[in-house]
Amino acid sequence: MTKDYEVGYGKPPKVTQFTKGKSGNPKGKPKKKLEVYSHPKHDLLEELGTSIVVTEGAKKNTVTKQRLLVKTLLNNAIKGDKKAYDGVLKILVMDAPPIVDVSALRKEIERDLLAQEFWKQNGKALYQFLYDDDIFEVDESTQADGNGMLDGKGNFNENES
Repeated sequence: MTKDYEVGYGKPPKVTQFTKGKSGNPKGKPKKKLEVYSHPKHDLLEELGTSIVVTEGAKKNTVTKQRLLVKTLLNNAIKGDKKAYDGVLKILVMDAPPIVDVSALRKEIERDLLAQEFWKQNGKALYQFLYDDDIFEVDESTQADGNGMLDGKGNFNENES
């Protein structure tokens, strides 16, 4: 140690001091974690979708918590529980989303994909065929004076002046 440096209150030894150019907190202050608010209804719906293993008699089944809740509610209603009975009735009158026919949906998607592929391959030729000026007969006198115009379908429209 040098003689001119005195160790004491507020003057730590040079060995324990931070070195120049290096931070005493290299990782920095930890960032505040963002607390995302989640509505309890969303949490409940997410939890109802999870599966659990249930033993019924000697048989083990994997069912969703929602299905288990409905089974329990229905069993309690059958046993005579008035509140469970009211709950079952409320579920029955709820608007349920329509059941989707997957095969019909698949056919519709395949048809759309085929149509898209057809247009990719043949669209330019069809467009040229539909909008080619030689196909439609045009009255040259009305075209020449600028009082009319053909639309994309070959129909003649008169400009209003």
